[in-house]
Amino acid sequence: MTNIPDSTAPVTLTIQGEIWEPVGVAPRIVNFGQLNSETAREPTLSRSVTVTNNLEEPAELTDVRCTSALFHVETKSVEPGKKYELTVTIAGALQPGSNTGTIELSTGVAEMPTLRIPVQASLTPDVDVTPAQMTLPPTVAADVKNQFTIRNHTQTPLDITDLTVSNPALQAELEEGQDGTSYILHVTVPSGAELSPAGEKITFKTGVPSLPEVTIPVTVRHAPATRPSRPASRPTMTRPGPQPRPPERE
Repeated sequence: MTNIPDSTAPVTLTIQGEIWEPVGVAPRIVNFGQLNSETAREPTLSRSVTVTNNLEEPAELTDVRCTSALFHVETKSVEPGKKYELTVTIAGALQPGSNTGTIELSTGVAEMPTLRIPVQASLTPDVDVTPAQMTLPPTVAADVKNQFTIRNHTQTPLDITDLTVSNPALQAELEEGQDGTSYILHVTVPSGAELSPAGEKITFKTGVPSLPEVTIPVTVRHAPATRPSRPASRPTMTRPGPQPRPPERE
């Protein structure tokens, strides 16, 4: 029952609460965020999480390990039996894209004997091209234009030189971005251009030692396979029905 005059008016009930855990982890994920090859090699790069025992029974963290050799974990007791700090550092060469792992450990607490903490780090190429490739139809019936953004993620100045295309039909034009750290690459494929079924490519040099040359693949979609035509159906033969007998002679 409510004191709202209009019985059709919506009533919103908000319930808030705090989930209690025997052993809490904050933050719940070890996230290094977006890195490049320079920031990933910084010796001071680390992330920390706090493990707190909310029970009267003392905890003891043992068998601390990570499923990925890319990450190293060290444990420090802040308050023996109650609070611990895990420090995670990068121990290997990250691969471009997403790098993940899981920290696994034993707590010594019966209510929550094990903990699993996800770890993730994303490595951006020192020179990033968006989109990463160009896809063309099997037949270029009209001019196809595409635009690529080239960004520099290092402290080394980006100096694009030796811009080449594998096919003269590909027309590439470079434009410097307004921020001074990026470029815009305009690529035009005129109608009727003959392209290799195996694909073409656009290459350029960057002046960045860690990634001196970049290749943008130009792929050609294969034409859909045509289904074989069905043979014409044979005409249906109709058998004649029984013929009437001729009248008998007297």
